[in-house]
Amino acid sequence: MSPTTDMSIADSNMLFSDLPMHIQDKFQAIAYKSDSGQTARQFFHTEVPDISKADPEAVELLLDGGTVLIPQDVYHQGAGGVQTEAVEYTLPDRDFSRIESGANGGDYTSDNVVLEDMSINRSRGAEDMTDVEYESATDALQGDADILSNRLGDVADVGTSDLTAAAEVSGESVLETAFESVLPISMGVKGAHSAWQATSHLPNDERVAVTALAGGGSVLATYTLLAVPGVNILVAGYGIWQLTKLACAGIDHVTKNA
Repeated sequence: MSPTTDMSIADSNMLFSDLPMHIQDKFQAIAYKSDSGQTARQFFHTEVPDISKADPEAVELLLDGGTVLIPQDVYHQGAGGVQTEAVEYTLPDRDFSRIESGANGGDYTSDNVVLEDMSINRSRGAEDMTDVEYESATDALQGDADILSNRLGDVADVGTSDLTAAAEVSGESVLETAFESVLPISMGVKGAHSAWQATSHLPNDERVAVTALAGGGSVLATYTLLAVPGVNILVAGYGIWQLTKLACAGIDHVTKNA
């Protein structure tokens, strides 16, 4: 019997009943081979680690294999040290391997079966499983069950959500760049223009100096406002309104002079 199961048979039977029928059928197929009358529920109880019993997808992955995404700490030199990333993890297709082989009289019973990597089981041929092979199979099974309990999802699902999130972040970055660069320049130009009109009575050298100071001050003030939460939304909205006015004016000018 696998050493990874402490759940009561009653609880295990309830979880077996919750499995989709195509997964139940996999255990039923082994039960049909049992000369001693072992049932599908008994094989589910003894061979599937407790941590996976309530997770039908994990049960199927332990049986048929597949690739999932799991969190893993990855070290990046010069990029913030250790970062948690989603990496692919592949599980093997498993057989219900007999510890004492069928050629040597071994039956399909809960104390003579363990879920094992298909390639290892079939390369053994008619030989009995050694103690080392049995321990390796049970350790690998429990290890995969533990990994599946922390999986992020399958590759297709997580890949799609990551692309969506990346697109959203990318869109936000473009808008932020636009507001943080175009808007201050626009405000600086408006400030300089207003100062130039208001200082027509001054000598040109003083007029240029005041205009430059006003333009630079407008740029600095706009950057300061953009850094304040809440206020930056209002400023951004004003910037959109001004840019829209400018675009409409340009279109009108082109239309009239066409």
